[in-house]
Amino acid sequence: RDFCLSRGLGDVYKRQEALAVLLQRQVDQIPRIVSSMAEGKYGRHVLDVILSLPAHVLAPLKAELLQLLQSREPRLRRRMLGALVTAHWVDRADAIELARPSLEDEDPTVRNRAVRTLRALEVPGDVTAHRSDEDYPWDL
Repeated sequence: RDFCLSRGLGDVYKRQEALAVLLQRQVDQIPRIVSSMAEGKYGRHVLDVILSLPAHVLAPLKAELLQLLQSREPRLRRRMLGALVTAHWVDRADAIELARPSLEDEDPTVRNRAVRTLRALEVPGDVTAHRSDEDYPWDL
């Protein structure tokens, strides 16, 4: 803990708040940042800052943000699935349809997040019923 504080990481929250203020003023830059994020140029913390912006800021950027569900980075796919639960810029029915394909993701942590997301969105029934355990034997 002291190591992190001595390295200046104690100011992470201040930097994230400053970035959020900056992005609210320069919303037109967010699509470029999200595109670069999909290419691995920015970390998850930048996505966290973007997702913390108000719904009226994110709603026009919905298409760009949802492209991260197709990112080659599992951590971005997981984070976006988690965001679907509380996102006010995407309605519940769309969130459910967007999360379902991730039940068959190649990464087991993304599949797990998809199950948790669909349960949080209160999807009735067994959300894993459409896939066979034989498809992913290492997931058992």
